[in-house]
Amino acid sequence: MAISSFIPPFRKFHFALFLLLLSTLTSYVAANVHSDSTHPDAPVIVEHPVDSLVLKDAAVTLGCKAKGDKVKIMWYKDKRPLEIDARDGHRVLLPIGSLILLKFNTGGKNSDEGTYFCEASNEFGSVRSQEADVRSAVLKNDFKVRPKGLQVIVGSRAVLECSPPEGYPQPTVIWQKDERELRIQDDDRMIMHGGNIVIDPVQRSDGGFYKCLAINMVGERESNPVKLSVLEKPHFLVEPKDLVAEVGSSVSFDCRVSGDPSPTILWKKHNENMPIGRSYIAPDNSALRIDRIEQSDEGEYVCSAKNSAGVIESSARLKVHAQPKFTKTPSDVNVNLGATAIFDCSATGQPEPAVFWSREGEQEFTFFAGRNSPDGRIKVSPEGQLMINDVRATDEANYVCAAMNSAGSTLAKATLKIANKDLTAFIRCAVLLRKVDLYLTGLIRESYVDHGREQFVHEPTSSFDIEETAMVFGTVLSLTTTLSLTCIYNASLCVNGTNPQAAVLNPPPIIQHGHSNQTLMLGSTAILPCQASGRVPPHISWLRNGKVLNFDLYVSRYTQLNTGSLQISDLQKSDTDVYTCRAKNVDGEATWTASLTVEGHSDPSTVFSRMSDTSAFPSAPGRPTVLNYTDDSIELEWSAPERQGVNPVSGYILQYYSPEIGETWNNVQDYISGTRFRLKNLKPGHTYVFVIRAENSKGIGPPSLVSAVVKTKPAQSYYMSVRHEIMSIPDCRWRLLQYDRSRHCAPATWIAAANPTGRS
Repeated sequence: MAISSFIPPFRKFHFALFLLLLSTLTSYVAANVHSDSTHPDAPVIVEHPVDSLVLKDAAVTLGCKAKGDKVKIMWYKDKRPLEIDARDGHRVLLPIGSLILLKFNTGGKNSDEGTYFCEASNEFGSVRSQEADVRSAVLKNDFKVRPKGLQVIVGSRAVLECSPPEGYPQPTVIWQKDERELRIQDDDRMIMHGGNIVIDPVQRSDGGFYKCLAINMVGERESNPVKLSVLEKPHFLVEPKDLVAEVGSSVSFDCRVSGDPSPTILWKKHNENMPIGRSYIAPDNSALRIDRIEQSDEGEYVCSAKNSAGVIESSARLKVHAQPKFTKTPSDVNVNLGATAIFDCSATGQPEPAVFWSREGEQEFTFFAGRNSPDGRIKVSPEGQLMINDVRATDEANYVCAAMNSAGSTLAKATLKIANKDLTAFIRCAVLLRKVDLYLTGLIRESYVDHGREQFVHEPTSSFDIEETAMVFGTVLSLTTTLSLTCIYNASLCVNGTNPQAAVLNPPPIIQHGHSNQTLMLGSTAILPCQASGRVPPHISWLRNGKVLNFDLYVSRYTQLNTGSLQISDLQKSDTDVYTCRAKNVDGEATWTASLTVEGHSDPSTVFSRMSDTSAFPSAPGRPTVLNYTDDSIELEWSAPERQGVNPVSGYILQYYSPEIGETWNNVQDYISGTRFRLKNLKPGHTYVFVIRAENSKGIGPPSLVSAVVKTKPAQSYYMSVRHEIMSIPDCRWRLLQYDRSRHCAPATWIAAANPTGRS
């Protein structure tokens, strides 16, 4: 076989010549002298033959040199005299005594392999040299063990086996990868064990074609190349994320994987069937879309990726939110004074809707399960049933049942009518000639029928000056009727506007993910995300430095994407500014503002920062719950988010909405580090709902679910301690004026007598 690159052909001859010279030089070294004479003139061998390893058909010289007179040299092979025939030219005896084998034979009876020594003699004696073994170099063709192709997984251990052919001297094993010598000594992951190569751990770059080479002085033998295939288990580039969707909408789960060979992606619903006719998988299986979401679609969806190296799975949960629907709606109720009125109301939805009651046109009347009237007369059961005990004339009104969750709200109305109402009185009080609305409570007694104590409340229909008129009645009292009246100031009548409880059912849109401050390189592309949701899908617009962004001024560099996000291509320094995303619908609006700075790369002090992917942010915290509230404060508690993101949560951002304050969400400026917070300096008698967001060093996460409705207590009402008795108008006037001469909406309690004698 031809000499490889490791022993090129032109070097083979030089190598053989080197061995010949080495043998000749070494023969001069004295070793063991066999002499049968001690005569001083007997021969002395000064150069002995040495062991030799000879290539087939190559020449070899066995040295032998002796001192003495008329010395004769004779050679022996295997202890027999060696015949040297000058005619065949195969063996040549040099004058100095060395033996040259011109063409080394390795087989048959003429083989030159054996044990040689020379003998020097003269008339005074003889001496024999040391023995020298002469053998031929051999390298057979067949490998004992040839390498085999392997498939291994990244990170595992690979062993490529090789046992070289028999040879003398023992051949050296080297490895080639892709026709290049493998420098095992330069890679700590690789070791040679016998002729085998061990790679641990395997990397993707180790894949290729390997072959084993066996080399000695004869030449080289090489194995057939074999392939080491390095497989990579699937791993996720993008995992599916939990989603929340409303009934009737569409969702899309993303799932992107990498591996070698390319993994196959499969989608399934955990322990359930996939939605039939409404679920679609992208051509590359990287996304699952579900249209026309139904409540039954809620569940866990699994993305499975498989190749010959392994299988991985990741799942995401779909929560389906459905707007509330009434399972029971209230019906009109007609009862007598003093009886009990019951209105049924229950609703279903996802998440479970909160049910609360209000009285049409009255801001102060808001009740829900767990919140009763101070005297316990009005209460709402956990099932949503409104119960009004000891019905009074003032209870006659329209009652509104509202069911609300994060997906929307619905209303139902019923009327409470008083069957035996026989007296209606209306009155308005004035303090220092300033008109003040007051409620009227009264006691009716009729001489021929004793109805007992019947209290009623009516709103005034006219105003009067106490100095001029005592009161104005809506109906004419009979001669037998005695009426005593108490006028009580109601703070709610000083509030203008519509019913706040009804308004809070439809809070403004809320921005799920907004953009953050960014410093980007000149010529790059900026993405300013803005994703918003609302009862009615909001319209998203962008403002720059407080002014509506005119896309026509920027040709094609400024684009508003379908998601609402703003994309700015080929950034210029003139793009540096403050940008605001505004999400608006019929319920109000929400805004999100952050800055964009564009710099060149020439300034080494510039620190570029691009907004992280939202997967690095914390997930939404738990829905805020109300622990306590007063007339100007509300204490809230919530649970930490399930996912912190890439970094721990550093704090929380609390937002609130109150219809009495405005049609947008307001940020609480306080730093909030824990999961409980008392919000102070609120308005008495105002309605609030809250959301909470978690923040880490990468950004602000999505909002929680909207809290239940909470209303701060009304401003403290002041009542004069007046005995319930008949008194004169002047006395009532004196008490009223003495109480407060400065308030525009002055609290007052007074008692007036109507026909105290019972006669007209």
